Amino acid sequence: QFSPCNKNRAPHRMEELTLKYHSLFLVAALFNGCFAGATVVPQVVFHLFHFLGITPIPEQTIYLHVTGYLIGFFGYTYYLASQDFPRHSIMIEYGVSAKIMVNFIMLFHVFFLKTISWQICLLTCWDLIFAVMFKMALLDL
Repeated sequence: QFSPCNKNRAPHRMEELTLKYHSLFLVAALFNGCFAGATVVPQVVFHLFHFLGITPIPEQTIYLHVTGYLIGFFGYTYYLASQDFPRHSIMIEYGVSAKIMVNFIMLFHVFFLKTISWQICLLTCWDLIFAVMFKMALLDL
């Protein structure tokens, strides 16, 4: 595993890894940025969900704003990883954990609390795909 203190990795190897995974982390940053941006205007999102028949929808926008901030923060760290993956790999490790945890939380809310719809939960499945790809990138370090 790479750490900033580990001098055993050749600089060209670190640059190769950054180039190899640049697109993955850039797409993840854009993905998170879009979702974070959507939480800024929850009324638009709520109207879209109502139009598409996606119910129930969380009623408290504060939860959406906090969630949006976290999504945006991780999006920013994915952008940083797209620029220098080995240096920011610890944030990718946190991102893998967060993406897996989000799916467990969503499933809990869908099946036990019934506070969100299965369609909203389905949107978070993309996080599992990113989590797998991120883990594969981390194993390449």
